[in-house]
Amino acid sequence: MSDRELAAKIAKAGGRVFIGFKDPGAAAGVDAYGRVLVSDAVVADGKAQLRALGVVIESEYTYIPAVQALMPASLLAKIRHNPVVEYVEPIFPGMYH
Repeated sequence: MSDRELAAKIAKAGGRVFIGFKDPGAAAGVDAYGRVLVSDAVVADGKAQLRALGVVIESEYTYIPAVQALMPASLLAKIRHNPVVEYVEPIFPGMYH
């Protein structure tokens, strides 16, 4: 999905997203068996980078290299193309109930 298409979905979701982290250069932060592959230091750095951009982290997870956050869609390209970010996914109301 293009940045433009994803930004439109994030805007429609009111800026609520899941953002997952990975080590720079890695394909993913979690393997097919659910084992976390990303280091704690990279996750902490990713969170710090998001906060520096003004992203509001609503929930942090202990065993998953991801956060639930509130962000303006205009930051998508900057966040999505960060080498420690694996994915940015919009959260729609009622999506996970």
